[in-house]
Amino acid sequence: MIYRKVMRGEVLEGGEVRELLEGLLNDKYTDIQTGAILTALSVRGESPREIEEGVRYLREIAEISPEGRGAIDIVGTGGDGLNTINISTASAFIAAAAGARVLKHGNRSVSSSSGSSDLLEALGIDLNNLKDKTERVYKDTGMTFLYAPHYHPALKAVGGVRRELGVRSIFNLMGPLANPSSPDYILLGVYSEELMEGMVSILRGLGIKRGMVVHGVEDGADEISICGTTKVIEISGSKVRRYNIHPEELGLKMGRLEEIQGGGPKENAKLIKEVLAGRDTGAKRDALIINSAAALYLTGRAETLIEGVVLARETIASGRAYSKLQEYVEAVR
Repeated sequence: MIYRKVMRGEVLEGGEVRELLEGLLNDKYTDIQTGAILTALSVRGESPREIEEGVRYLREIAEISPEGRGAIDIVGTGGDGLNTINISTASAFIAAAAGARVLKHGNRSVSSSSGSSDLLEALGIDLNNLKDKTERVYKDTGMTFLYAPHYHPALKAVGGVRRELGVRSIFNLMGPLANPSSPDYILLGVYSEELMEGMVSILRGLGIKRGMVVHGVEDGADEISICGTTKVIEISGSKVRRYNIHPEELGLKMGRLEEIQGGGPKENAKLIKEVLAGRDTGAKRDALIINSAAALYLTGRAETLIEGVVLARETIASGRAYSKLQEYVEAVR
């Protein structure tokens, strides 16, 4: 029985992961058993293969979404505890305005004051209205956001237990990878350096064409850090490169953590609008530039990260980034 195998701390095979998830998402276990399973997996440590098979299963049972060919997801695991402004979400508007196709998968806040979906609502985007317009909005604007509960309704079955447990589970590790569109490219930030190699293994197993797994060394950011060195593992087909990047090497000033921290959704929306409109040219802008530059590099809109920085900066200065935000908000109405 799968339950007993999990309790013994044994690693599950591919078919067993699917069987377990099917049981969890179809109320085949009591809440107590579900909590025990999630805790046992977390204590033992979920293997990359288990996470990969879990992601495959979640994508298979997900609701229909736009085709991910040629698109990128910019996403973080969360859990870094830094409470920065919504860098990945804001970077999506810059990348899209510069020509990248963006399919960003996200949810409400778990560990910060404002998750990507919370921010979108504060920017005037009706998530419930978006569900029925996603395909058209993506076609018209070159970008869209995929609100996780719309595409993974089955996860509601374990939502209550996860909230009561109050600790990370396998679902927190699968979520950032479970974009139902299966985009070709990904910029994935992780809260711990220990997760990097495992995530690379998972992304390669999922067939990602090109991607980066990144982690801020000094601040622990689950994105490319403007506050110091970022460790990078880059995937391009069968090739894997490991290197560090620093903002000053890319022509950007190094910032301080307090300069890029935000607050609730409304405050973050205001701060991000200031950057996209070109009125804030400080550390917040540079944090968005360095992350959108990576997205432009991964999608081939820029040949190098430095070219990506130049393009992202020009996209803000020209007004195209703010126009993309306005275009998207209007398209969803």
